[in-house]
Amino acid sequence: MAILASAGDAFEEASIDEAYVDFSSLGDFEAACERANALKREIAEREGLTARWARPNKPVAKIASDFSKPTA
Repeated sequence: MAILASAGDAFEEASIDEAYVDFSSLGDFEAACERANALKREIAEREGLTARWARPNKPVAKIASDFSKPTA
């Protein structure tokens, strides 16, 4: 989470494996996508973990995250 904490305008850790980062100051969605992809690469290189970014706003991201979680 330390990698994400300083990556954007605001950071919220929702759980041990879920966080939200605000990239509003980047100006447009394309720039935010580029930054998110760079963070994914950095997380993979530094921590050996996979990461994904979900959607352009928090409610949609939460729904997408819940939808893609494995069922018991």
